[in-house]
Amino acid sequence: MSPFDTPESRRQFRLEEFRQLHEHIRNFESALSSIFTISLPAATTLLTAIAGWFYDNYANVPAPAKVPLCYLFLSPALLSLLTLDLISSYRTAIYRNGYYIKVFFEEAGEGAHWHIDLMDYRGLGKLRGEHGTPASLMLWLLLVLSIGLFVIALVLTHSSLWHTAVLVPLGAAMVVQQQRFVSGRAKIEDAWHEVRARQAAPPA
Repeated sequence: MSPFDTPESRRQFRLEEFRQLHEHIRNFESALSSIFTISLPAATTLLTAIAGWFYDNYANVPAPAKVPLCYLFLSPALLSLLTLDLISSYRTAIYRNGYYIKVFFEEAGEGAHWHIDLMDYRGLGKLRGEHGTPASLMLWLLLVLSIGLFVIALVLTHSSLWHTAVLVPLGAAMVVQQQRFVSGRAKIEDAWHEVRARQAAPPA
């Protein structure tokens, strides 16, 4: 028997795996918070600067340049979209690691029972909201402000409101990202259960 295939060595490997998974989760949560902390002030500052400059100078801007300048108001909206995409990706990574721990450690009787207990707690209706939900709401608010200022700029410059057609794909993309943000948790857990079932199944 290999010295790495003893019960003690397998236990040590499992402990190390458990520790590394929790370390990954902490890193992902830190990255998620950093992304939001940096992107929201940046987008807000950008929107404020564009609005301040535009409404001070739009009357003196040559007519051909007015419409392209209106589109500057959508740059914070695009930043909101990209930020929500990044946050959704990191949340998926957090759920993927967390449910791996739940399925392969906690349900197997190894390690703590944090995720199992949390599911019971959530089932009692005591938990309101989830990690990252305020970030989503703030990004949506920034998107709506950007769109509102874009429309106001079009009206002030007497530009055709047909330019608002660009808001359709922008809004649709944000809705898709919001769906990614709020869904997928149950699918991840089900996938890990399927993996465990396949591993436990006798070879054909």
